[in-house]
Amino acid sequence: MGNFRTRPINFRATLSLKPDELRFAALGDSRTNIEDWAKVADAVLKANPDLVIFSGDMVSYGRNDWEWDEQFFAPAKKLLATIPFYSVIGNHEANAPLYDELFYTPSKDGKSKNWSQEINNVLFIGIDGKDDFSKGSKNYQWLKKTLANSKAKFIFFFNHYPAYSSSYHGRVDEETNQPREKPVRQARDVLLPLLAKYRITAYICGHDHVYERSELPNGLTHIISGGAGAPRYKKTEEAKKQNPYSKVFRATLHYCIFEIKNDTCSMKAITPTGEIIDSRTWKARKTLAE
Repeated sequence: MGNFRTRPINFRATLSLKPDELRFAALGDSRTNIEDWAKVADAVLKANPDLVIFSGDMVSYGRNDWEWDEQFFAPAKKLLATIPFYSVIGNHEANAPLYDELFYTPSKDGKSKNWSQEINNVLFIGIDGKDDFSKGSKNYQWLKKTLANSKAKFIFFFNHYPAYSSSYHGRVDEETNQPREKPVRQARDVLLPLLAKYRITAYICGHDHVYERSELPNGLTHIISGGAGAPRYKKTEEAKKQNPYSKVFRATLHYCIFEIKNDTCSMKAITPTGEIIDSRTWKARKTLAE
């Protein structure tokens, strides 16, 4: 267990924002490479977002308590002490009990791994992608109700697991042509149709240590932002079969900055050295009533 000691952490910082404006950072997969995570965290701090949302895999193995301090908190202490922070859980967190004590989520008890938060006409939803979201499940009904009740101009959905990927975790079974990994199949078969129905702005995830933006035929933007420090992946030989909707792919350290002003949201994917590797703009969503 080492000398690790849990310290109380308060992520309930009050945001002072102009109406209909918000600037947030999205990134994930920082585990293992401490120096690389420190570079990305410093760059995000300099970008000065209002909020940071992290899509999982902060440490190599979450049940090793000492890793939280060594691999995640210490390299990013200035960022985490300054900017409000929400997270979704990844597979490397290993459902560690300590995770629930470290990370507040906007939910009834502050510990639910499935959560939602609306800020300045922007709805954020985060889930534990290994949970059961099959149709008829409590999780599915909660997600459907959350989406149906929202009049937010923009909706961003966070899950550690991608629905499509040109890299390692997007591999498909040769016989069925379906993703090999259950959370990826669930994302594709169950989550995407529901999210598309309610016209969300973007699906943001990690798991594969790359940047990849895909534009799906249902009008939904799918972004893998898994370049916060973990060992980078490459495209597989079957990349085009795995993800025919890929528009931009880079295997590099990066983070994403989203800036909302009134009815427009702009996104830039940026390396720690300041190179812009991708950009995208969205207009405010139309609700089903419209």
